[in-house]
Amino acid sequence: MRPLLTQLLAIPPALLLEAAGDRRLAAAAAGGVSDGPVAWLLEGSQHPPSVYIVLSLGVFLGNVAMGVTGFGTAILHLSCWATANAFGVYAGSLKLAVISCSCAMTVGMIPLVFLADARQHAIRPLALSIPLAKAVGAPMGALLLKLVPPRPLEGLVAALMLVMMAIINRRQLRAVGFRSWAALRGGRADAWAYEGGGMACAPGGCGGDGDDAGSKDGDELVPLVAAQRHRSDGVSGGSGGSGGGGGAGEQYGQQACLAAARDGAAAVDAEGSAGVVPPAAGPHATVGVGAQSSTAGAPQATQSVASGPSTEYAGRFWTLFAAGTAAGFSSGLLGGATGVNGPPLMVLYSWLGAAKEAVRGTSAVVALVQDQWVGYWALGLLSWADAPVYLAASAAGGLGMAAGHAAQRLMDQRQFSAVMTALMVLCFVLMTSSAAGWIQLVDAGGAA
Repeated sequence: MRPLLTQLLAIPPALLLEAAGDRRLAAAAAGGVSDGPVAWLLEGSQHPPSVYIVLSLGVFLGNVAMGVTGFGTAILHLSCWATANAFGVYAGSLKLAVISCSCAMTVGMIPLVFLADARQHAIRPLALSIPLAKAVGAPMGALLLKLVPPRPLEGLVAALMLVMMAIINRRQLRAVGFRSWAALRGGRADAWAYEGGGMACAPGGCGGDGDDAGSKDGDELVPLVAAQRHRSDGVSGGSGGSGGGGGAGEQYGQQACLAAARDGAAAVDAEGSAGVVPPAAGPHATVGVGAQSSTAGAPQATQSVASGPSTEYAGRFWTLFAAGTAAGFSSGLLGGATGVNGPPLMVLYSWLGAAKEAVRGTSAVVALVQDQWVGYWALGLLSWADAPVYLAASAAGGLGMAAGHAAQRLMDQRQFSAVMTALMVLCFVLMTSSAAGWIQLVDAGGAA
């Protein structure tokens, strides 16, 4: 009996108070010790379960997007965190959310480098230039945040995002506008409603400018309305079609043009090549009417995809290096100022028309360089008390990365492009909401 009593008296008061549920007195009894595993175990439970649930859900969804596209973790994670706070669910501070996101990205990127076969698919000039430029831009973004109020800065970023989305999807927007105008004007413009999409229609259908429109469409980017490289095997009005240029032949050509334009996505899905076209392959591989033009371009497109980014972007090293430097610096600047650094990279990949394998491989290499940890350590933002949250977020992020990698195998290029567009729209909404004061992406102290 006496040895048992001696053992009970030897228990530190902090443990007894913690077991009784009074964490504040337990911390006081512990003498303010904040380092070491004992303090971690005592203070790790000070966050309510809602913090673990919201942050783990955010990094899980974010890493699913990361596994599919190669980026998007911060956008979805901060969206989840902001939504929870908007509905009155306590999800912790922004500092806790951002560092949890960094933990999930760091843990998830290591397997993604191998899952995405970055050695084979990464665009090397971008993989070299973007991390270096981001490391330079991030401190300048933090300095910019000290000089400029965050809300006007986020409003400017939101406006730039809207402009860039309009520029990227200008051809698809023009096609939608032509189709709406044709519906109002009685269908007279039906034959060339899809001229902006780069499709050369049947003789008498789209007119003589269709070929020019298609030949200049090498910068086809992320499709807003899922416009595809159309094939029209069912159109028999090719080079040896119906002969005359008017009457029933012209009407048939117009109808066939519209049918091919509207049903092109389904036809391309059956062929297995849809979505954003790398510039090396170009839209010339499939633009045109008739079986001859469609089949003539198929080997070229297949050869371009099989050759990989190494040969696809051969001879453009310094051009891509300069583009990656500009995008990386902008990404670091934006990330240091707002905590979201994905939009410049989205614009870059969309401008290049890169295939999903190249985007995932390059993004995996770029995300391996998590230089923000130096700033976290230098500013004293890391705490043992938050370690359980970071571990939970890392585990959820790993599961999300595995789920995203499995999901991307079921996606073609068109669906991949749709996910990219959705992430850009979500980022625009996030920045706009923060600029309007509905949510807060930057702490008052300037830590993002």
